[in-house]
Amino acid sequence: MNTPNLTNSLSRAEAHLTAGRHVAARREYEAIAAKFPQCTEAHFQLAVILHDQNDLDGAVRHLRKLLELQPDLAEVHYNLGTLLSRLGRRDEALTALAKCIALRPEMAEAHNNLGILLRDQGELDRASESFQQAVTLQPDFVAALVNLGTTLTRCRRGAQATEFCRRACELQPELADAHLAYGLALEQADQPELSVRHLEEAVRLKPEKVEWRFHLAASKGIAPPPIAPAEYVASLFDAYAAKFDEHLRGRLRYQTPELILSAVRSCSAERRSDVLDLGCGTGLCGEVFRPLADRLTGIDLSAEMIHAAEKRGCYDELRVQSIAECLTGSMDAFDLILSSDVFIYIGDLSESFSLVATALRTGGLIAYSVEAAEEVPGAVHPTAGYRLSSTRRYVHSLNYLRELALRSGLVERSVALKDLRYQAGSAVKGWIVVLEKPRA
Repeated sequence: MNTPNLTNSLSRAEAHLTAGRHVAARREYEAIAAKFPQCTEAHFQLAVILHDQNDLDGAVRHLRKLLELQPDLAEVHYNLGTLLSRLGRRDEALTALAKCIALRPEMAEAHNNLGILLRDQGELDRASESFQQAVTLQPDFVAALVNLGTTLTRCRRGAQATEFCRRACELQPELADAHLAYGLALEQADQPELSVRHLEEAVRLKPEKVEWRFHLAASKGIAPPPIAPAEYVASLFDAYAAKFDEHLRGRLRYQTPELILSAVRSCSAERRSDVLDLGCGTGLCGEVFRPLADRLTGIDLSAEMIHAAEKRGCYDELRVQSIAECLTGSMDAFDLILSSDVFIYIGDLSESFSLVATALRTGGLIAYSVEAAEEVPGAVHPTAGYRLSSTRRYVHSLNYLRELALRSGLVERSVALKDLRYQAGSAVKGWIVVLEKPRA
């Protein structure tokens, strides 16, 4: 290595950086890296510059080259893991953060970021352990406290979560996310009054958060929005996708797709040319209905659910779309439309019914499930035909559903009250309904 030439080149590059001439600095460092590939300073500075220019792939490339030269740089492994996570390369990010922790186990930020990756992959128990380690190493680490509290709540350990969320609120009382996490944990810990207070504070601090106002409406029992926020539904099922089938089929004894299939077959045994699966999830309903469909299309708000459905291999087409996006402008396009546990995230179903009626061909069927709000002992009858329950799901009355069908020109072919699944040891009752677009 020609040390004088390298020193002069590095001095010129540093002068460009100091003067804010980042394009010139990048050119200089690239020339250094090409001529002196063992120069760690050039690779480091290029990673920083490329990151600032939003060229994350380029930044990752130079961080990897730096680690080839000096593999024991814990902070570089940490930065590499952070960038890989932003690029959606989760497995590589996990490896980088694990290496960072092996080199510097006392680095709380690495444990927190590892927890975020694990949580996003549905590994909630392991994520909780990582967040707990971050909090143990740095007791005033507010982000880790909030992450730990949120993850414990998702694990149905709300009573345990409240302590961490409370500490986060005390350390940073103006942090809206801490109040939201505390409110949700308190709700699960059966402290409704205190829960509402913190949810109200979260909404006060960030009134633009539609999803948070949705949580407050469900917790407080006030007039709900007509539909669950799309971002809430998408994030819920993105996080749920990895363990969706196991959880539904195993723990909740979910059987709605089979109930809908039985209802459809009782009305008509004929094969359908074009079938649409609204909110297809991982493809449980599509798999059941594949033998009846010449062409099967699935849509879902969750990209992770769509990826899971692709692996099932039963759909001809899959799209990340809302119901309105899919059906608007679709006239006489489908012979059968399925909606298994999708309308539970929509309160006001008037638009959905209208769109379905237009999209169905003459003689076509819509088969759907909703959670029942009447003819169930102890159920509260919603004044508007639906209400938002504390589970964040809407329940609907049969009278309301029948009124919508009538207004949309759809004829009831089948209706039955069934056990859709189990929750907290009790059966969740719901309506399985089949409607037809009548022939002239």
